[in-house]
Order: sequence, then C-alpha cells, then structure tokens
Amino acid sequence: VTGHLCSIGLTEAADLGIDNLEHGLMVDTEFTDGKQPDVCPDPRAAAAHLATMSIDSAQIQGLIRHLVARHVAVTSTLPVFETFVPGRAPQDARVLDAMLPEARVEYLKSRERLAGMKDSPWPKLFALEMAFERAFVQQGGTLLAGLDPTGYGGVIAGYGDQREVELLVEAGFAPVEAIQIATSNGARFMGEDREI
Repeated sequence: VTGHLCSIGLTEAADLGIDNLEHGLMVDTEFTDGKQPDVCPDPRAAAAHLATMSIDSAQIQGLIRHLVARHVAVTSTLPVFETFVPGRAPQDARVLDAMLPEARVEYLKSRERLAGMKDSPWPKLFALEMAFERAFVQQGGTLLAGLDPTGYGGVIAGYGDQREVELLVEAGFAPVEAIQIATSNGARFMGEDREI
C-alpha cells in the first residue's frame, strides 16, 4: 500500500500499515498547528509550519526513527518540489519541446509567477526535504524515486527521472547511491529485483 497523504500524517500512516509514502516530508501534515483529525489542513499553513522546522528537530528525527522501525519506504519526488522554488528547475529545451504548446505556455507562466514570489517558503522547504531524505537513508530507511506529473506539466517522465538522480546527488548522495535509489531500490521494494 502506497499513498500521497493529506488528512493523516506520516506517523499515523505508518501505524496503520502503509508500506510506502509518496513525496516525503513535504506532504506530512502532522506537524501543522491546529491539525484536525481526518481533515486536510490548508497546504500553505502546513508548508509555513514545516518551513520553521529543522532536520535536527526532535519531531522530524522521531518521525525518521518511526518510519525506519516500521520499515516504511519513502518515494522521493525532488523534481516536483524543485519546480516550486523560485529560480530553480532548469528550463531544459528537451523538456519544453516535449510539451504540448498549450502546456508549455502554462508552465512558463507558472515559472514566471514563481520567479516573482517574495518570501517564498520553498527554498527552505526544498532544502529540508533533501536533508530529510538523506537523514532517512543514513538511519536505515529505504528511499525510492518517482515522479508526479504536476498539474502544470513541469515534470515529464524520463527527463524528470534523470533530474531526480541529479538532485539526489545534490542532496548529498554519491552518484552510485542516487542511481541505486532510482533503479534497484524500486525493484527490490516491489519484490522484482531478481527479474528487473
């Protein structure tokens, strides 16, 4: 069982028996002030609260220990989050050429809007997600790699998978570790590593 969460946090999902968590810390709502059971908090409020936290916080370190103890994997989707960070996500001509013209226009509009954002929490959130993934693996967690098409076409399969490996290296993984996360870890998680 794998999922993208909202109304429950990562700890609760682990306690319920989930096997894999999509996207990592950035979708964890359990630390949001005033979080109500079975209700998705406002994404801006959740992001704003996460942006005040540190990888060294007792809450995040406790979460990592809990996920590792429960053998819950995490799927990294760094290319998705990179598109929210003003001034990040290279405008790769190959990616732009792969988009339908209408999608390219919407994507470029979205990037322009992001570039003008003042006081965006995303630079800090992106760095926190990278640190979370690195700490999770260092403490024995299984990290997988995947993508999400995003609502505006900012991440395309193939190109996004390549970018994921680059971002894992930027997060502190050795190139060989990043390739393993993006390939054999997924096969092993699915029980297909003898075939794939």
